[in-house]
Amino acid sequence: MRSSLALALALVFASGCRTTGVLVEDTAGTDAGSDAGTDSGTATDSGTTVDPGTDTLGGVNEGFGGTVGASNTGSGAAAGEYRVDAHVWAVDTSLGGNIFLSSTFKVSLWTAAGQPLSGATVQLGTLNYGVAQLAEDLPNNPGSYTGEQFGYDRTYALSVEGPAGVFEATAVGPAIHTVDAGPLPVDRASAWEITWGPSGADGARIDTVGDGQSNTTDDGAYTVPAGSAEYQLAATGEEHARVTRWTTLALDGAAPNSAFAVSVRMSQQPIDVIDSRAGDVSGQLDISRNLRNDRADAGLPPYAGMMVVLAWPRVLDPYAGAPWEWTTVSDWPNNQDYQLLGLAPGEWHLLAYLDVDGSDLGQASPAGPDQDEPFTERDVTVGVNGNTTRDLSLNSLW
Repeated sequence: MRSSLALALALVFASGCRTTGVLVEDTAGTDAGSDAGTDSGTATDSGTTVDPGTDTLGGVNEGFGGTVGASNTGSGAAAGEYRVDAHVWAVDTSLGGNIFLSSTFKVSLWTAAGQPLSGATVQLGTLNYGVAQLAEDLPNNPGSYTGEQFGYDRTYALSVEGPAGVFEATAVGPAIHTVDAGPLPVDRASAWEITWGPSGADGARIDTVGDGQSNTTDDGAYTVPAGSAEYQLAATGEEHARVTRWTTLALDGAAPNSAFAVSVRMSQQPIDVIDSRAGDVSGQLDISRNLRNDRADAGLPPYAGMMVVLAWPRVLDPYAGAPWEWTTVSDWPNNQDYQLLGLAPGEWHLLAYLDVDGSDLGQASPAGPDQDEPFTERDVTVGVNGNTTRDLSLNSLW
């Protein structure tokens, strides 16, 4: 027997096709909007819904994103009886040169009195992918219902059947967008503009490796500050540009503070990054055998602490204090590799030391070595877009 939600979906979409015209073709994709189908009079009108073979955006497979129905801010016998917080998250995955979309569902329910609503029957459905039955997260999170579904269909119908009756709502998410990371490879020395389209949803989130996540208005463009793109020596594909757009529908027909949000994420990845302004210095840090033997001969435990490398242009006084370029390496002796990336071309003075007393931990900038901490100093010439290798051995006590 067909579920009540499936029947409701068919009726809503079909009714929209034949009478109100709310079910429309999403022409943001490669389908120019031509519709060769006809209304057969059945519940699912194949002529006005999306043709999965032609209305795919940017090579996206199984992500229709174009079925647009009418929003329903909450109705049914249980209207006003439940507080509802519903989310649909659609994310992209690249496989074999194709992009696939999958959706994750979460619906949190409470009674109007604020108690978790456990034992409800919760469904989320779409025209193209059918109905997903959500499972309650018991015993950990009573009143929290989750599920998954392949693809993204933009319009999602929610049905909640609980002790007070059935509550229904329908939310329409953003159209599937494409992301343009601009000229590649990305130059870390310059501001990096990421664009996307279409735009105009309630909000957007930009995610890059170097800059992290930032919420912004969905105006189709975001600028990553210069120097923020992730850059790794001799690496390729170290960055990505991901844009998530969402719409949020206030469920006025439910208890106060109810909402239904739908989001879709699209990405461009992997992305190569260069740094045109400068070169890099890398190598290994070590503590000289003499210092280690002297400590052992004195009956003291081995050296331990955080390795730090400071760098100043040689035209500056290297002991005048910050600002300086610097990097840290995890506790000795677990990791001895270091990198200083993006140094301006020219002569630099390096000072490496072991922070034995932990005085630099948690500081925004290291203060330099303290008394009796192993250190060494070296000069180095940095070239443009080149890597200079300098192994450093901490051979003296400060």
